[in-house]
Amino acid sequence: MVWALLCILSLESSHQTVAEKTSWTKGYDSPLWDVIEDIKSANQPIVFTTSDLGVNLLTLSYYLDPKTQLLVAPSLDDVDVGSIQNQVKSGREVLVFLSTQEEERKLADMTGYDMQALQEKGDVLLSRLVAP
Repeated sequence: MVWALLCILSLESSHQTVAEKTSWTKGYDSPLWDVIEDIKSANQPIVFTTSDLGVNLLTLSYYLDPKTQLLVAPSLDDVDVGSIQNQVKSGREVLVFLSTQEEERKLADMTGYDMQALQEKGDVLLSRLVAP
């Protein structure tokens, strides 16, 4: 009986430790928590990123709502511009998760839309594509 109680308490303690977002990902993913919160607050968001940052976002995708769609391109040169433009025209919130402002400017030029900055922390940028 005592062993069963100890096992249950141990499992509960382990679950609480893993469930806390800052306990086991604190060092590596800490700048991304605000990004995740901004994505979660968007209405039916589509998040565009390139493969170099896609891995960072995918590590935290467990915390995203199921309504969130991720579009990951190998590079900016491989972007399906028409698809992104159609999503903006349809009223969906297209969020852009890139690592430099130069990449954001290039994507803005390619799509013809403006960027509205949401998060700028270190090498993590989250912006929203908006019609000019």
